[in-house]
Amino acid sequence: MPREYDVDFASGVVNWVHSKLKPKNEHLAKAYQLKGSAERALYDVKKKELLDKKTKGCIQQSEFERELTQLKSDCLKGNVKIREQAVMHAWVALCSAELSKQNAVITKESKIARLETLASLCVADLADVDGRGKKVQRAEHLLKQALSLTHADGSYRALYHFKLGQVYRLQHRYADATNKLRRATRIAPDCVTYWAELAKAYAYAVTRKDQDESRKKKHVIKTMKNTCLKHS
Repeated sequence: MPREYDVDFASGVVNWVHSKLKPKNEHLAKAYQLKGSAERALYDVKKKELLDKKTKGCIQQSEFERELTQLKSDCLKGNVKIREQAVMHAWVALCSAELSKQNAVITKESKIARLETLASLCVADLADVDGRGKKVQRAEHLLKQALSLTHADGSYRALYHFKLGQVYRLQHRYADATNKLRRATRIAPDCVTYWAELAKAYAYAVTRKDQDESRKKKHVIKTMKNTCLKHS
């Protein structure tokens, strides 16, 4: 479970790697991705602790909202910029490898695949940040971009389909959600989380269909009543 020292360690790694090693873009992308993920994980843990306090009645709603705002400021200040740095360095590394003329066979297959996996992971991480609140459409765009990198590792592609399915569910696009989640379960059939999210999307789709049919029936009945009143 991540704590403050995990984030401090990740930050130290980024700073040390950047200043001492003068590394290639690939390693910088990995360092920034590590730091961004550590900050996000620490925020999630502390938010859960705060929610538990509120549930147990230890703090009031107003205090909870105040502490949550402070927590976001403490843990996530600059988090999007950190993840954008990861994306930038990953893309530069990938483009450089694709343009390289040296070791063509190795570059084309193993190195390109490794860098596409890294780039897709950094992009998907940024989507996870943007997918909270009212930035769902940007999250959708980023996840589609991650999936466009066809040489990325299959296990990560399952994760991106899963996240995109969640985004579609938030948008009430249940047919699209179930489609993406089915793809995730096909790629990673042993992942219980993917199956649970697929079941949830199906449940929402059925509920939505029932609600639509109910509204349609009410509209028909109302129209018939109005027609009868006009002719009476």
